[in-house]
Amino acid sequence: MQNMNPIPFFCYLLVFTWVASTAQTPLQSVQQWQTHLPYTRAISVANAPNAIFYATDLALFEVVKKDQSIRYHNKVTGLNDVGVSTIAYNTSYDLLVVAYKNGNIDLLNALGQVANLPAIKQNSNIGIQKEINHIYCDSNLVYLSCDFGLVVLDVEIGEFTQNTFTPMPVNASTRLNDKLFIATPEGIYVGDQSFNLLDFSNWELQGMAQGLGTNFYDAETCMTLKGRVYGDINDTVMVYENGIWQHLSYIDDNGRSRDTFTTGKPHGVFATDPSQEHLYIVPGKNYFRDFVITYELNSKQYSYRGFPGYSIQDVAVDEANNYWIADLSSGASKATSDGTTILAPGGPANRKITDMSVSNDGTLWCVGSLLNEKHAQFDPTGAYRYEAGRWSNYNQSTLEDGASLEFLDYVRVKVDDNRNKAYIGSFMHGILELNEDGTWTKYDHNSPGVTLQQAVGDVTTRILGLELDADGNLWIANTSADFPISVLRTDGTWKSFDVPATYSGQIADIAIDRNGYKWFRQTTGNVMVFDEGEMDVNGDEHYIQITTSNNLPSSQVNCLVADRNGIIWVGTDDGVAIFSNCRQDIFQNSCTAERPVINPDDFNGRLLEAENVKTIAVDGGNRKWVGTDNGVFLLNQDYEQVYFFDEENSPLLDNQIIKIVIDPQTGLVYMATEQGLISFRGVATEGRLVASKEKAYVFPNPVRPNYEGPITVTGLVENVNVKITDASGRLVYENEALGGQMIWNGSDYNGKRVSSGVYMVFTVDDMGREKLLTKVAVIN
Repeated sequence: MQNMNPIPFFCYLLVFTWVASTAQTPLQSVQQWQTHLPYTRAISVANAPNAIFYATDLALFEVVKKDQSIRYHNKVTGLNDVGVSTIAYNTSYDLLVVAYKNGNIDLLNALGQVANLPAIKQNSNIGIQKEINHIYCDSNLVYLSCDFGLVVLDVEIGEFTQNTFTPMPVNASTRLNDKLFIATPEGIYVGDQSFNLLDFSNWELQGMAQGLGTNFYDAETCMTLKGRVYGDINDTVMVYENGIWQHLSYIDDNGRSRDTFTTGKPHGVFATDPSQEHLYIVPGKNYFRDFVITYELNSKQYSYRGFPGYSIQDVAVDEANNYWIADLSSGASKATSDGTTILAPGGPANRKITDMSVSNDGTLWCVGSLLNEKHAQFDPTGAYRYEAGRWSNYNQSTLEDGASLEFLDYVRVKVDDNRNKAYIGSFMHGILELNEDGTWTKYDHNSPGVTLQQAVGDVTTRILGLELDADGNLWIANTSADFPISVLRTDGTWKSFDVPATYSGQIADIAIDRNGYKWFRQTTGNVMVFDEGEMDVNGDEHYIQITTSNNLPSSQVNCLVADRNGIIWVGTDDGVAIFSNCRQDIFQNSCTAERPVINPDDFNGRLLEAENVKTIAVDGGNRKWVGTDNGVFLLNQDYEQVYFFDEENSPLLDNQIIKIVIDPQTGLVYMATEQGLISFRGVATEGRLVASKEKAYVFPNPVRPNYEGPITVTGLVENVNVKITDASGRLVYENEALGGQMIWNGSDYNGKRVSSGVYMVFTVDDMGREKLLTKVAVIN
């Protein structure tokens, strides 16, 4: 097809590469990914023969009609992007068409395989507004209504066949015989396919001359049913037939015929059922959509179905006349004649994550309120807990007696394993102590015996840092207060400390080094180091400020962490600094940071130079997981890059990393990104102090013929040597554990897959003595 537009068209023959998409499972294997996304904001829904597909703005999930089981579809399972804008099901080809806000397109077939069509996303000539607003499937042709115009995809040949650039966004499209219809903010346009429709001047605006009664209106949607086109003209539904638009007539509640069908709200969503005997209308745009209108085409009768409290974005009706609702407030719902059921896939309440903490038993705590470190946001998002594959969400509406709790802006969290508590820090209301049974205690500047203070010139109690020392005392950065350092001791008593005026009271995140010194990030720039001296003695405290004169790469400090040797790593907007030479005389002689010089690609440079380092986490092998604005780096103890993950080479949801934490027992690495939470199971875990047959195990066991992933030996003494032998004692593999875990690929030293049999796992101590820990069966 010839393109009359001077901008080159991106039509090309698609090479379909199908990637299997599978159900999300709660157990992650080593070096495997898993998303942890919210599913409470459904934006689109599509009816397929055996399932209903729901889209959130991040991912998809599929509800099997037969048993209501749920399957997840996301970047881990084969989708190629995040930021879904809409979906539609092509019944002629059994394809779910998934459109993204950046113009990317995925096709999900009936086997769960995905083909990617990135042409719109990759076309630099279109500009930045590439969102796909609506999908109309017409046999082999898929019409994509975009912010920049109308694009037609032929799924039969895998080729884009038409591209019409328009001066306004296209909201929806449909076809009637040889005419194409597009709904836009400036009205409905009709294009006769006998003309060159690549040229928008050949499209005709529908107005008074065509029976609409006005030339100036907004149209959000249109749909073809039974040889007629239905369109919304402001808040009125009209119908096109034989070249003329007419009002849609209906029968009112008293049996009288009426000429004008008005929804009372401008715009809406149109849908139909498989029989195409009904028009379903969700009225309202930028309104609280809480009802669906059903219009019966033959009888012209209509009915309302209300959904109080909903904000409906889309509706699908299946063969059994069940309504499937996509809703911003409750997520996904199924409405039958017996009532409405909310479908609740597990997940955190929101994609936003500001901070995370993991307990020794693997329970993950997250907080998700907005934070700019200067002003309160009054954000009620709250906290999320992930335990044994299930998510629980905590805020004023879900906590026991939460109505009596004034607590907003949840911005910091720290798990205390010794006391079985989680401490939540607020940028407004102090600290919330949450117990295992769901009960809570709040501490702020009004609490008796508590040393927390309100911000100077404010009434808020601002918390920007929580950390536990080796004795179990909770250290707190009570930022903007006169005495900004507080400690909650293990005996339940409190104490606070002043900060020299030259260092400012704007302190935040805390790391504790091998000397027990507290390192505070300063929100105004640089780092402050603090030693409390004797806890019960006043006046023996020490302070020092670390600046660029101490070889900090930049005064813009984003994060700091102590590694397993108590060495402090500091992340800045220009790479990292490592403080390994800070002895007990730091407060007299200060100390200087190391900035290792590395030689990637034969080019010398500082470690992570020019990277905006936002977060650093340390795994069981003392390796550093570094989150930046460009993805995630894993560095070994020689500063060599083990992994680099970004959204192009991995399922990572977004390159902008907010926080990384690691489950020490399983090696799960949780990465909070701008687009949500994802985890990767690393190979390093925290080692044990003493070898134990009861704690050591191999996964998977047995190793079956179709398994090709890594075989993990875990529960080991830290960095111990591990040998694997066959039943006769012949050595087949030997390696050192990384932390408390060793990885084996199931092959011998020659790279050959070992034979079926039972293999022995031994650990070797410093004296060369072997100790049998466990066994593993291999089946080939």
